[in-house]
Formats: sequence, structure tokens, C-alpha cells
Amino acid sequence: MRALLISVFLILFLAGCTFLNPPGQNTTLQPNITINITQNQSLSPQQPFSAKDGLQAAETNILWFRNDSKLVSVKGSSEGAGLAPQWDYYFDSLSGSKGYALTVPDPDASIRDMPFSFLAPLNGLWIDSPAAASACGMDSAEFSLEVEDGIPVWTLISGSDVCRLNALNGALLG
Repeated sequence: MRALLISVFLILFLAGCTFLNPPGQNTTLQPNITINITQNQSLSPQQPFSAKDGLQAAETNILWFRNDSKLVSVKGSSEGAGLAPQWDYYFDSLSGSKGYALTVPDPDASIRDMPFSFLAPLNGLWIDSPAAASACGMDSAEFSLEVEDGIPVWTLISGSDVCRLNALNGALLG
């Protein structure tokens, strides 16, 4: 019986060793990953949409992958009225100590590995990109939403013009 147990242990040990890399091969994990996700089929590159319209698809996909992820930033290039053909959503995961980015819609349907941003999470109370565009008087602009000093702030940039506004109430910031 003892010989049988030793034989089984030896076989399992040797089988496990076959999964190890031979000497001289790199055994480190790659820092960037790509994971296939499901896209919201109602969002298409031909039809511009607001930042909040794409958020549900981004949250659904990231929470499936890393369920403790928190939205920390939204970015996009509006072609008019605060609507864009795609938006980038950035998330931080405390348990993973990593950041992740998703583009909606994305033909590659991937979650991109990013550094942890250390930004405060955004709650869902921020005004949407069309309201930000209207408050700033900028139809076409680069949009960025992040928390600054505890307040979500939209920053819109069009050429040399910069507009910053409180994303909770739409008030312009100096």
C-alpha cells in the first residue's frame, strides 16, 4: 500500500513538473491582457451616443470580469451636441490593484489592462455629456470626466478653449 501511494505521488509530481517552463525561458506573466466581452448591440459606430448611454455596456462587462471595479474616468471626442461615436471608460479594482479600460463600442470587444489610477470613483449622479456640451457652449470637443476635490468635473477642450464644470449641477468652474 505504501509503495502504491509513493508511486501515485511520484506520478502526480512528475506530471506537474511538465507544466513548468524549461530553464532559460521567461516565466513572468505578461502585464497586458485582452479579454473578449459582450458588446451592447444597440450602440454602433455609425450612431453617436452620450457618455451615459454607453456606461451600462461598460459596467456590465467590467463587473463580469472584476466585480469590485469602480468607474474613475470617462473620455471621448464629441462630434456634436456632446455625442460621440465611442467613449472610453476607465475603472480601478482594489482587489486586483489594477486599472482597466473599455471602449464602447469596440469591434475587438476587449478590456485593456491599465495602471491603477488612484482617482476617486465617480458615482452615477453626474450630468451627461450633452448637458456638459450645452453648459460650455461647445458642440465638438474632447471630453473628460474625473473626480477633483470630491466633485465630478467635466473638462471639455476644443482647440485652445477649455471649459470645466461641476458635473453634479452643471455650474461652470473658474
